[in-house]
Amino acid sequence: MKRSSVASNRFRAVLLVLFAAACGPEAKPAAPTPHPGAVGTTSPSTPPDAPVLRTLSTRTTPRLAPHAYGRSGDFVLAHRGGRYTFAATEDGLGKKPLRGALVDADLADSDHEDAHLWFRPAWRGADGIVHPLVAEPLRTICPIASPSNAPAKGAPTEQTYAEGLELRGFVDGASLVTTFCPAKDGGVHVHSTGHNLPMGASLADDLGPGPSPVVLDHGGAVWEGTHAFAALAVAGPKSTFVVKPDLAEHAHATRTFVHIAKETFPSPVCLTYDGTSVDRIVQVTEAPPAVALGKLGLPTRTARFGLSGTAGTVTFLDDGGEPITRVEMPPEGFALAVPVGFAKEAILRDAKGVVCARGALDAPALANASCPKNARLSFTVHTENHVAAPFHVIVHGEDGTPDPELADLVPQGEKLRSVAAKNSVYSLDGRAAIELLPGKYHVLVTRGPGSTLDERHLALVPGASEDLVSVLRNVLPVDAFAADFHLHAAPSPDSTVSLAERMVTLASESVTFAVATDHNRVTDYGTARGELLDVPAGLFPTFAVGDEITSGGGGLFGHFNAFPLPPLPTGKAPEDYTIPYFGVRPKDLFLGARRAGAAIVQVNHPRMPPKIGYFDQTALDANTGLAGPDFSDDFDAVEAHNGIWLESPNRVREGLADIVALARRGKKVAATGNSDSHKLFLEEPGYPRTYVFLPKATPSQDKLEARVVAAVRARNTVVSSGPYLEATLDGALPGSVVIPKGKTATLRIRVTAPAWIPVEEVSVLVEGSPTKTFPVVGKATDGVRFERTVTVPLAKDTTVVVWVEAKTPLPRVLHERDARAIAFTTPFYVDANGDGKLTLTP
Repeated sequence: MKRSSVASNRFRAVLLVLFAAACGPEAKPAAPTPHPGAVGTTSPSTPPDAPVLRTLSTRTTPRLAPHAYGRSGDFVLAHRGGRYTFAATEDGLGKKPLRGALVDADLADSDHEDAHLWFRPAWRGADGIVHPLVAEPLRTICPIASPSNAPAKGAPTEQTYAEGLELRGFVDGASLVTTFCPAKDGGVHVHSTGHNLPMGASLADDLGPGPSPVVLDHGGAVWEGTHAFAALAVAGPKSTFVVKPDLAEHAHATRTFVHIAKETFPSPVCLTYDGTSVDRIVQVTEAPPAVALGKLGLPTRTARFGLSGTAGTVTFLDDGGEPITRVEMPPEGFALAVPVGFAKEAILRDAKGVVCARGALDAPALANASCPKNARLSFTVHTENHVAAPFHVIVHGEDGTPDPELADLVPQGEKLRSVAAKNSVYSLDGRAAIELLPGKYHVLVTRGPGSTLDERHLALVPGASEDLVSVLRNVLPVDAFAADFHLHAAPSPDSTVSLAERMVTLASESVTFAVATDHNRVTDYGTARGELLDVPAGLFPTFAVGDEITSGGGGLFGHFNAFPLPPLPTGKAPEDYTIPYFGVRPKDLFLGARRAGAAIVQVNHPRMPPKIGYFDQTALDANTGLAGPDFSDDFDAVEAHNGIWLESPNRVREGLADIVALARRGKKVAATGNSDSHKLFLEEPGYPRTYVFLPKATPSQDKLEARVVAAVRARNTVVSSGPYLEATLDGALPGSVVIPKGKTATLRIRVTAPAWIPVEEVSVLVEGSPTKTFPVVGKATDGVRFERTVTVPLAKDTTVVVWVEAKTPLPRVLHERDARAIAFTTPFYVDANGDGKLTLTP
């Protein structure tokens, strides 16, 4: 059974500031002015002999797990199973200001996968700009009551008090006061008041849910724009964070979607309320959203589900057929009360992931569904040396059979051995088993673009059982070294992939070296190695510690990877070691990366909307190399090919053109290609990848990481989303400065690939323009597909690049239907006159 993907549930210093928050741009925070009459440790209205529940504590040690947040000194409000962490300590220089915010909601102090990242009170102006309250949280004493659970008028009461927190301050001229108090029926009662709000302004909450679905009581989870709501739920795989305002008719939720290629990224959620005062309950619960929302006193309808005495799952669908949330169903079935308008349909699957029934919530067929007799496929994969090998299997339905949603049936022990997602399974130990509906399927078994591919078309009848044995042979040179320098996992606020799961996917795609690059988070994959099965030497990647510095605050300048970084000191909070990013200009951002110990700084996706491309944000001219005043060139590598552009060859050409533009200003960099993978499907790791030509080990560079750093700093790299490209110019590797002995130089080219990788054309580019192009002819075979020696005229300083491409898409080893096989070298930098300078003239 697939282990659940973990949602990023601890506070992250910034929620992927690619995008403006739904509340609108964030006002530049000023130091909050204390509000007169700030409450101290005991409220004056509390009777001196009243019983007080000690619900508040202060952390003495940080929470160190990837999916938890809490620094020393933070407050923890613990009440009826929920633990709510508030950022109490001062925000560090260059970090997003979130002091006073609710930054983690969890069911226990251990590393539990809840869905919450941050929740902070604010006011929103008529212009859409959000003004968050950033202030020191103060202890206060609260009566345990709230408008949603107060006793009936005239009923006898026995007042109870408990510890809570209060925030007070003047925010851009308006006065805000918010209290967080234990609620009588669990959760936290939040009360906010505002004074001197500008005309058209509203009280608001800024909710950062990360990648977790945000489910409204009506309208589903795939929503954008502004919606009235009575309650909403942020869905994690093991817990749910619920927000219920007291006056639902005056509450609205707003968010936007940003679309980049085929990817969609939701913004944070802005909750706005009418009036100058608002009450709401926030609560973390282990119940999934369908159950949690149905228990909030909203109008409900009852739906009944059953699978003839077997366990399974119920997936609720909205009006457009998009999934809202999934609920585990016991063998005896169940009846659920869900909010009216919550869902239109439901899908019932058995425990093996196979669809058994689909229909409207009141359909009788859902109450006692029967599952069809499935077909079973098992896989055994090994190398040509009969070594069990990690692999990735993808199953596509064809001729009317839908794509399956797979669950791996290989028994799970204490160690993670495989991961299933959508219609894919990644396996570490060369084994997997799945069940499918009878039908026709296109099955591909792969180990990445360096190995052969096993491709089958199967027609499966009910009860069929097939064992597929695949021998996947490596066809690249033994010293081919594949790296992915841009990867995300659960420590990123936009990924639900656990560290262990990410490691399985990388091994399955034969990536040799990988860097942890989570948004504004120093991540070390080594902490998760013990969760995995052992893998034979040579079949598991080496991992480096890194950080994707994600610019935020007053100026957005892009994203930058910094690696390798030293491991975090024992017992220290990761947040305290984030490289400064908020309100930091490029020159100082790069300086911060160097001070943190980064030997390599890489510019990521340099031209990508919205406002996350460094070259766009600093006005680098792709023709002249001139740039704006904020441009700094203290970086070593440029991500010329990002996984989001696998179907967009022209965008890849833009990346290479920028590297030539940098040469025009005298800046030489390594070209890299990286997946930027955030998921287990779509943006698969290792597509594209960077092939690194490593120097021989020396006493000072005996560690692999040091050799990788040396090669990248020497710019000895090739980018590929398919073929393996080798090239030398007068015997020098790509990225080298070449001083030709005459007016020409000798360029040697060799392209190697398995037969399933299309290779159709090889070009020689001089200063970015093709001068010679060669078609690749003949039947595709495993191994060398093209080899030639070319004489290149060199009359002046210039750059030389070898470019390989195919117009025929890759087979369906990826979820993109039109992904292209492209490879290119870092430029050879030609110093024609040998003066030690690179001077490119039009």
